[in-house]
Amino acid sequence: MTSTRHGEVPLRVVAGVILRDGRVLGARRSESMAHPGAWEFPGGKVEVGEVDRDALARELLEELGLDVHVGPLVGAVLHAYTTRTIHLVAYQCDVVAGEPTPHEHDELRWLARDDLSALRWVPADVHLLQAVHKLLASGGAARP
Repeated sequence: MTSTRHGEVPLRVVAGVILRDGRVLGARRSESMAHPGAWEFPGGKVEVGEVDRDALARELLEELGLDVHVGPLVGAVLHAYTTRTIHLVAYQCDVVAGEPTPHEHDELRWLARDDLSALRWVPADVHLLQAVHKLLASGGAARP
């Protein structure tokens, strides 16, 4: 975990760990995004007045066209990029309706546990990989 710069308020960001058939959905960032070509768990910024779960459901609908049920917390990390510190909070999600379609990313892929370490992840999401690996190993049963 990384501390914030003096006086900086971290940007709250949520990510969805979307599971299906023992795999997790990864999204590759497009050339128009920061960290192009890196993989992430999809999500986005929490807007003023939003709670995490509502923000995540909104972001996944906007980014992927998915209606999801946002479930238990998977993990959280404070990460300092060169321009901003973010507080990234990841939740397990189940698809209620829709098929993932990339609106901002250039590729989506259902990843098995062993696939996770073979990809280049955005720096903040790297800190979530161990928790996601454990979640997939447990068959998707989140632990308190």
